[in-house]
Amino acid sequence: MARYQAQSAQEALRDRSLTAPITGVIDQRFFNPGEVAGAGVPIVSLYDPAKLKVIFFVPEARRAGLALGRALAVTCDACPSDLSARVTRIAPEPQFTPPILYSRDERGRLVFRAEAQMQETEGLSPGQPVSLIPLP
Repeated sequence: MARYQAQSAQEALRDRSLTAPITGVIDQRFFNPGEVAGAGVPIVSLYDPAKLKVIFFVPEARRAGLALGRALAVTCDACPSDLSARVTRIAPEPQFTPPILYSRDERGRLVFRAEAQMQETEGLSPGQPVSLIPLP
């Protein structure tokens, strides 16, 4: 009887235990200890530091000089000096367009959204402002 109760208690504990789908860092906690969450409701928001990316906007005049796979140096306040990223996505169309017809004068206001995968992530946080410099 004691073994059955111990086994039953272990199964009940296993049913009440949660495991994260990835090994990551907690970005935001939606519930505090002791609060009750409904079924299927997220408890925390996780991010994988190995998958940090930089999202940036490229002016139309510089779009032609940016290619997928291009290496970029990444700098920011209080960051290591050897950070880099590689361009993984460039939007095929402008992300913001002026509220008037296209003209040569207004083309300078067009920007293209791009993404670059960080090669090193030590010392970086999501949402942190960074500067990018194309590498040769």
